[in-house]
Amino acid sequence: MKITNALIQKFLDNQCTPTEAEAVSRHLKQYPDLAATYLRSSWGAAEGANELPAGYKAAMMQEIQVQIARHRRVVRFRWAAAAASLLIGTAAVWLFMPSAKTPAAALAERTEKKPVATASWKVQTNTAAKAYRFKLEDGTLVKLAPHAVVRYQEPFGRENKRTIYMEGEADFDVAPDKARPFTVHTKWFATTALGTAFKVSEKATSCQVRLFHGKVLIKSLVKSLKGWKKDVVLLPGHEMKYSVSAGTVTVEPFQVAPNRPTSTAVDQVPYQDENTLVFDNTPLPVVMKSLTDRYHTTIFYDEEQLKGKYFSGEVLKGDSLSVLLSVIANMNGLSVTKKEDIYIITQSK
Repeated sequence: MKITNALIQKFLDNQCTPTEAEAVSRHLKQYPDLAATYLRSSWGAAEGANELPAGYKAAMMQEIQVQIARHRRVVRFRWAAAAASLLIGTAAVWLFMPSAKTPAAALAERTEKKPVATASWKVQTNTAAKAYRFKLEDGTLVKLAPHAVVRYQEPFGRENKRTIYMEGEADFDVAPDKARPFTVHTKWFATTALGTAFKVSEKATSCQVRLFHGKVLIKSLVKSLKGWKKDVVLLPGHEMKYSVSAGTVTVEPFQVAPNRPTSTAVDQVPYQDENTLVFDNTPLPVVMKSLTDRYHTTIFYDEEQLKGKYFSGEVLKGDSLSVLLSVIANMNGLSVTKKEDIYIITQSK
């Protein structure tokens, strides 16, 4: 049977005969990218969007399969705008049904099984002009840049996986949990960490991952991505930049731009609570004073040498001051030495 666009649309509209539906479902399973195209088309028609947000294709496919096991009856596709969730129609049942079973047999088999508990999707969108901070259930702190969007399942950390889908730019201060890796998905990459602080920024033609402390592993989500030869492991104070058009990957130390606009003293005060200290492009003299107070230790430095230098990052309770000062020093062309219980910050020679 020849599979045409008209026949596929007929299939999605639940108007195919059993023979036609079986043929179309085999065709879509054989060509999953084609299936994704039609899912994207359905999304656009229902929501007025131009394309699916980053990571939605895989998330929707997973949700479809979960819902197939969960629902007792067959219903049509429809989209819930707030959570971008799916109710599965006859077309989806055919698409993921083993080809060797008849529709009646497969439906009977599903009826005998107990419903599978499913998680709900949570969407956080920053529509404000300044960054928005919130905390995930596992204790991870997220700073969402303006116009950025993140999407994750609740309860967060279900099935021992902490997974975030995002668009735009966000900072993550990950709560340590060796048993549950923390992974951020963008359109091209998956960045995984156990306990660390990093920034992910994705645009139409590039992606950037910047690591403040800890360690992250960056994997490509696209097969044969242009210029991408192997996974990247980032060390503190380094960033990975990928250019889509040029197909180039660079890993190098980063330094916050010194041309920061003049700010008030209130703007320079870092956010802090009992367990967290957050710097957002904070002048280094302010950073050093805050660290002195937090760690109850002495840090010697020349304010003139620190002028025009800044630091962004999150400090968690229990983080090593020695490691933190080394990261800040490497990022700003400084050196740090320790004599007894005193740290000395100087300009690198």
